[in-house]
Amino acid sequence: MRQTRICMVSQWYDPEGGSAGIAGVVAKSLVRRGIECHVLTGFPNYPLGKTFPGYRQYPYKHEVVDGIHVHRVPLYPNHGPNPWRRIASYGSFAASSTVLGLARVGRVDAYLVYSTPVSVGLGPSIVGLFGKVPTITYVQDLWPETMLNSGLIPNGATSNMVARLATSLSDWLYRRSQAIAVTSPGMKSALIRRGIDPDSIEYVPNWLDRRFTGYSSKTVHGKPKRQRSHNEPFHLVYAGNLGEAQGVDTIIDAAVALRSRTNIYFTIVGSGVLEEHLRTRVVRQRISNVQFLGRREIGEVSELIRTADAQIVSLSSQQLFEMTIPSKLQFSLAMGVPIIASVGGDAATIANESGGSIVTQPGSGEDMARGILWLTSLDDEIRRDMGSRARRYFEMNFSEDEGAGRMESLIRSTIRKERSFGSRSN
Repeated sequence: MRQTRICMVSQWYDPEGGSAGIAGVVAKSLVRRGIECHVLTGFPNYPLGKTFPGYRQYPYKHEVVDGIHVHRVPLYPNHGPNPWRRIASYGSFAASSTVLGLARVGRVDAYLVYSTPVSVGLGPSIVGLFGKVPTITYVQDLWPETMLNSGLIPNGATSNMVARLATSLSDWLYRRSQAIAVTSPGMKSALIRRGIDPDSIEYVPNWLDRRFTGYSSKTVHGKPKRQRSHNEPFHLVYAGNLGEAQGVDTIIDAAVALRSRTNIYFTIVGSGVLEEHLRTRVVRQRISNVQFLGRREIGEVSELIRTADAQIVSLSSQQLFEMTIPSKLQFSLAMGVPIIASVGGDAATIANESGGSIVTQPGSGEDMARGILWLTSLDDEIRRDMGSRARRYFEMNFSEDEGAGRMESLIRSTIRKERSFGSRSN
C-alpha cells in the first residue's frame, strides 16, 4: 500500500524557534506516524526578520532534515512593526510558494496549510480549483482578526479597503478548505459565526514533541524537582517571544509593583521586536528585580524553568486573544512548575482546569503582582503539587500522542472523503 504523501505549507519552519517551531513539531510527529511529509517554507528569519546565518535568499533550495523533504522558496524577511513591510513579507511568501514551490513538491495526497498568516493557503487553494487534492487548514491565528487587532493594517484612507480585502481573502481561503483544524474552541465558534460549515471544523490543539514527554509529573528531564531554600529569592521566569501580542510590558509593570520586595525577581528569556523597548524601560525606570538573558536554546530554557519557583505566560489584553491558546501554555504545563497565567478566554479556562496556575487579568501588572504574592505565600509542598497537576494536565491533553493522533486522523479521513467523492462523481 502506497504511503500517504502530504505537503505542509508554512511560512515558518525549523530552525526558527518559539511559536515558529510548532510547524516542525507537526511535521516530525506526522512522519513518526507513517506519513511522508514534504514542507514548503521560506528561508528562516523569525523572530528578528533577518535571514539566519548560513542561509541566503535563493529561488529554490531543497534539504532533507530528520527524514523530511524541506523545500525553501524566497521571501521578503521582516517581522518588524512597520505594517506595510510585514504585509510585503506575507505576500512575498504567498507568491513564491505558489509560483516556485508547489510544482517542485510534486504530486501529493493532501495539502496541510499551517495557517498563520492566512495568505499561506493561497497556493493550495488555487491548485484545488483544478484538481482533487484536498486542503486541510490548521488555523493558528484567526484572520483577518489577527491583522485588525495587531496593527498590521495601517491607519489612513486605505485601511478600510485593506480590511475588506483581507476579510474577503480569509473567508474564501477558509471555505476552500475541505477540513479546518483549530487550536482553540473559541476559533471554532468564530468560524461558524462567519458561515463556515461546522462539520468541517475540528479542535486539534497544538502539542509538544517527544523531548517533553519522557519524564513524569514528579520529575523534569529525569531529575527530582528542586527543593527551595527558605532564604532564597522567589524566582519567576518568562521565556518566549518579546512582541506586541505577548504583553511582556505587563510583567515589567508587575516587577515595578513588587520592586520593594527584595525576595522576588524576574528573568526574561527570548528576543523579538520589543526587546530593545523592554530593556530600555528597565534601565530608565531603574528596575533592579528584572534581568534579560536574550535568546537561548530550548534545552537551556527548560533547565532554567525547572530550577525556577514559577513561570509566566502572558498575552496582551485584546479581544482576539480570548480565543487564542498560546503554544507557550502547553510548554509551561509540561515543565511541571507553577504558572502565573496573565491570559483570558480559552487560555484562562485551560490554565484554571489544570490546577497548576494562578490566572490574572491580562494587561494588569497590579493583578499579576497580587497573584505572585499569593503564590509566594503558599507552602513549598503546595507549589510542588501545583506543578505536578500542571504536568498531568499536559500529558492528558497536549502530548504528541493526543495532538498528533487527532491530526493524523483528520488528514487520513479527509483524503478518504475526497477520494470517495471523486469516485462517485466519475
